[in-house]
Amino acid sequence: MPFTAIALSDLGRDMKFGAQVTETASDSANNMYFVNDGNTLLVVNNKSASGTAVVVTIPGVVDEHGRTNSIVETVAVGELRVFGPFPKSRWNELPGATDPPAGAVKVNLDTSDAACEMSAVKMSPAERNF
Repeated sequence: MPFTAIALSDLGRDMKFGAQVTETASDSANNMYFVNDGNTLLVVNNKSASGTAVVVTIPGVVDEHGRTNSIVETVAVGELRVFGPFPKSRWNELPGATDPPAGAVKVNLDTSDAACEMSAVKMSPAERNF
């Protein structure tokens, strides 16, 4: 089965206060991905009522120095965790990749509980005027 895309919420150039973020139910059977421009955060919200913690694995790709890295973190029940941003050279799938597509970051989960929801939040690299 193909990877499931995580909805991308763009905060825009002005980084809107109170911007709505779209969540996507977890899909550990197929695993997930989000499109990354280097300014994207991954939000994992474990709303499980079954008492199940979620292990999130974000595998890196081989960088220009031949290194690979992975993030492996446990998200407890009731916990909301934010990961990133993800530099493209260390995390994005390479050109020619099809599932997930090039420019995407893989997210592997060890839960079957759809109450764990994920969001990808794009921040603007532009200067902020607060």
